[in-house]
Amino acid sequence: MTTNAPVGSLSFASGYSTVAPFQFSENTIVLPVLYRVKNVTTTEDIKNELAKHTFTLVCYTDDIKSGDTILKLYLRYKVEDEPAAIAERATRTSSFKAYEISQILREYTLKSGQAKPAKITIVAKQNEYNNKLEDTSTTEKVYEIEYKTAE
Repeated sequence: MTTNAPVGSLSFASGYSTVAPFQFSENTIVLPVLYRVKNVTTTEDIKNELAKHTFTLVCYTDDIKSGDTILKLYLRYKVEDEPAAIAERATRTSSFKAYEISQILREYTLKSGQAKPAKITIVAKQNEYNNKLEDTSTTEKVYEIEYKTAE
């Protein structure tokens, strides 16, 4: 899947703390995603708008090298709409996206020779100011998660 819009952020203030990507279990990571939607009000319109947004976590397993201690993942974000309509979205919303990564971890172990990664990084196209992918404010932001097991 090709990204066609930037996320606002994968880290934001909530009450007195900051919410950031975290490991929920050995095989699950959770990303708090701040993104932009159309300003709609009816329940049906909100449901339809949210259905247009897709978030996919990707691992390029060919990039994993022997001895690697960091597992690098990429968040791909796509909005099903015309480019001009995507750029106009300005109302911020957020949701938590959980990703089951056991298959990715198996591939990591096979390719790296490591039992587990020390860290997981998530790379996302991010723009805190607008919803334009091709904009000077859009950057590639890297978030880190210290990987832990039950051992």
